[in-house]
Amino acid sequence: MVLFNVFIGLELPVGHNEILNGEWVRRAQYPASEQTRNGEQVEAVTKNIGEPVWWDRD
Repeated sequence: MVLFNVFIGLELPVGHNEILNGEWVRRAQYPASEQTRNGEQVEAVTKNIGEPVWWDRD
C-alpha cells in the first residue's frame, strides 16, 4: 500500500503502540458510553486501530 506522507518530518512518539508495527493509527475507538449501551454490536464491528478505513485502501 502506498501512503502519502502529508506531514513530512513528523515522527511517531516515543512509546508508540507496538501493535501498530510503526504505522499510524487509522481508526478511533468507540466511546465508552457506546460500548456500555451497545456492546454486542460494537464488538461485532470493531477492527484493529491500525486497519485501513474505506478511503485508505488500495
